[in-house]
Amino acid sequence: FYNNMRTSALVAIVAGVIVGLYFFTPENLPMSTFDQISGNVAISEDEFQDQFVDFMSKYGISYNALGEYEFRYKIFKENYQQIINHNKDEEEHGYTLGVNKFADMTLNEFKEKSLGLRAFPRSDSKSKRSMSSTERELRYSELRDEIDWRTEGDYVNPVKDQGTCGSCWAFSTISSVESAFAIKRGSLPNLSEQQLITCTKGYGNGGCSGGWMEYAFTYAETYALCTTEQMPYLGRDSIGCEHTQCLDNDFKLGGFEDVEKEQKVELYTALNEQPVSVAVCAGSTAWQFYKKGVITRFCGKCLDHAVLAVGYGHDKKKGDYVTIRNSWGEGWGEDGYVRISSKDETGIGTCGIYQLPSRPFVVA
Repeated sequence: FYNNMRTSALVAIVAGVIVGLYFFTPENLPMSTFDQISGNVAISEDEFQDQFVDFMSKYGISYNALGEYEFRYKIFKENYQQIINHNKDEEEHGYTLGVNKFADMTLNEFKEKSLGLRAFPRSDSKSKRSMSSTERELRYSELRDEIDWRTEGDYVNPVKDQGTCGSCWAFSTISSVESAFAIKRGSLPNLSEQQLITCTKGYGNGGCSGGWMEYAFTYAETYALCTTEQMPYLGRDSIGCEHTQCLDNDFKLGGFEDVEKEQKVELYTALNEQPVSVAVCAGSTAWQFYKKGVITRFCGKCLDHAVLAVGYGHDKKKGDYVTIRNSWGEGWGEDGYVRISSKDETGIGTCGIYQLPSRPFVVA
């Protein structure tokens, strides 16, 4: 009798273990429980594979090198997991991530191919804006509640794509210059980023290896800028500066200035007058996979990317923000744009946005 009971108990225990092993594998755990154990949202292999196939199809990607498909698929899975994990708490973060053309790149690859800012100390030869506290308060009180130069008129060109050339600084420079000419003269030109890539190496820039807006502005004070028809974008370094064909163009800067750094009111004041070149810290997954919303965190304090601030506004949930025109094509972010939190009044700002703003001036 006792032997039979012992046998029955052992059978029940074994059966219980088998059932437990089935129902409490990660695939069968409730989502919240699985999160507590692994820190990841549960994603099936089928979903990973379907998303990867969709990604390759959408961006026309194929992998021909031996082992390349497996290598990129592994990276894609890790990135997709990060995206899903982030979006689980997107209400808290304020912004949503999504699969885009960077989804099969490591973070280091993304930074090497898509950034390119060389942030140098500001030149002492340039006069800095100096305001009394009274003037500052007056300017702040007179600022518009919101402004977006895209909707003010024909002042901002469509978003462009720098490709895998580290030329963000050239796109930031050209876009701010284009807007300055449009506001001053009433006509929006389409100017050449390639000219700055090729012709400003003698001013301290490194072409596709990176550069700095102030050096490009300095060049544009001396030499007239070409149109994109005269010098189209190549997305790579080229030999020989051929700006002589553009010497008769009427696109030469009258000067430029540094907007006083680490002050929200200064950036907002400048934005009431024109779009502004700014430096940001973009070497993070927040920028790599940004889809929509207001970036409030997770972008660091470095300065590795140059963009154009085209305005500011207010979100009911996430507060004040600055609207940024990027140079990664219209398929990235909000049709090529991103909104960065400007809730801080002083300091470097979210993603370092208050650190090094500058703007060009045009003579009528």
